[in-house]
Amino acid sequence: MANVALKPVRTGMSGPGFTQIAAGRTAYGAYVVRVASDTAQGAPLEDTEDGIGFAESDNNEHTYDGFYEVYEPMSIITSGFVNALVCAIGNTSLTAGDFLEVVDLTSGTNASPIGVLAEAGSSAGETKTDTSVAQAMEDVTLTSATYSTSFTTNSVGDSSITVTSGVPTTMGLNVGDYIILRDIDGDAQQLNRVKTLTATTIGLQIPATVALTGSTDYLVAVRQCLVKVL
Repeated sequence: MANVALKPVRTGMSGPGFTQIAAGRTAYGAYVVRVASDTAQGAPLEDTEDGIGFAESDNNEHTYDGFYEVYEPMSIITSGFVNALVCAIGNTSLTAGDFLEVVDLTSGTNASPIGVLAEAGSSAGETKTDTSVAQAMEDVTLTSATYSTSFTTNSVGDSSITVTSGVPTTMGLNVGDYIILRDIDGDAQQLNRVKTLTATTIGLQIPATVALTGSTDYLVAVRQCLVKVL
């Protein structure tokens, strides 16, 4: 698989940024919330009263490329248009004009700093909801092919996930893409990045912090979408 460079979060139509200290590992393009005085991290849930804006990408060296670490200064864009991280809920693609909220992928209470967006209102993005934080400015294909249960059970600390042959291609994954490890019936999920790919293996940039059970839990591909900050 090719290593496809992600688009910078900042666009020519982005507003100014300001700096907060990262309270948790936060991806470029994630929607962030205030955690405490002068600190912020990726929003864990759709309930985002303390939402600030989107973590801006930078050229500094980090422990893991594409992520701010705890205690690092993080630039946040609060207005205008940005390239945000998005994923699917169900078999639903994004259409320009859809309203977006932070995705909530567990049945428990996730505390992980995800900050990835999905259609607002139970995949009915035509209507603005109280939890909408952005509006899509372009169409993005996000069908059931972008998430998969076809993999071998993995453990916390694993650096790769073995999948059914062809799954990476079906999911449209490339080296460098963000991906969510989704524990469907627990409180945990992890935003990671694809480090390596074969027809049967997805190498993880960050060791897994979530144990997944094949056939019941999910791997979720993450895309970028040009959005207007609300």
